[in-house]
Amino acid sequence: MPLLSIQDLHLEISRPGSHVSVLHGVNLHVDAGEIVGLVGETGSGKTLTAMSILNLLPSGARFTAGVIHFDGVDICRADAEQIHQLRGRAIGAIFQQPRAALNPTRPVVDQVADRYADLLGLGRRAALDAAFEQLRQVGIPDPRVRGKQYPHQLSGGMCQRVMVAMAIAAGPRLLLADEPTTGLDVTLQDQILRLITNLSQAAGMAVLLITHDLAVVAQTCQRVAVMYAGEVVESGPTDEILSRPKHPYTVGLIEAVAGLEAGRRPEAIPGVVPRFRQPPHFCPFVDRCPRAFDRCRVERPQLRALNGQEVACHLYAETTTGEAR
Repeated sequence: MPLLSIQDLHLEISRPGSHVSVLHGVNLHVDAGEIVGLVGETGSGKTLTAMSILNLLPSGARFTAGVIHFDGVDICRADAEQIHQLRGRAIGAIFQQPRAALNPTRPVVDQVADRYADLLGLGRRAALDAAFEQLRQVGIPDPRVRGKQYPHQLSGGMCQRVMVAMAIAAGPRLLLADEPTTGLDVTLQDQILRLITNLSQAAGMAVLLITHDLAVVAQTCQRVAVMYAGEVVESGPTDEILSRPKHPYTVGLIEAVAGLEAGRRPEAIPGVVPRFRQPPHFCPFVDRCPRAFDRCRVERPQLRALNGQEVACHLYAETTTGEAR
């Protein structure tokens, strides 16, 4: 069984006078010890999927269908105590803009020590010793000095390392990393990605890495899931997806990056990610797809297995060879 399994997850957000479907049938899994990339444009539902795994939903949001199984627990139906035991302990999380996530009025080592005290019940001295050691392990130089500094005294990369230290304090089995390299220069991005990879390999920790950057996926992830308009439209081994994409949306994402790397102006996919009040009965990508045909406008494709990958596209609905119709 996968460590994390999301099956047909639907999430709705209610506001006065309106109900909006934001996730409509997400299917995703992460095995123990592997790094899986979740990619897609802004508005695709990547962050909401991560927040659903933590059961940290925005005001007015509720699950309307589906399950999130983590290590035998259905997070959608877990009680408050079960969720409390999972957050931080079994599931850690780091997010973009680390400096904004840290308390500007306290030294960073105190903030890491708080995690040890809260999650593991350590006393003050033991928690501080553990925090200094954790800062050393995530690559903070001279942690006994740096740890006593405040977030504004550290670089963005150092602040992100502090966030990683806090996220892994209790030795989680799964780390959710939501755009962890946003705002960092290329060198710092590489350092943070190597840190996450090394921690995963050393501790057997699974990682769900949320990003819009396919280069990050290629560098870091064993598998990748491509998300569009609140659902996963393609998934599989990273090498296969990047070299032989099947869904037209994945093709568009890769071609935009390829053009940029070749020194050409990137060709953006026309249009924007749509938002739906109800789950669509047609392909959500139909209005932006260069290969759409009549069936795409009247029937929503389902994610189906195809030669070691999964794809939700009518081009492959009646083929077993992996070739489009």
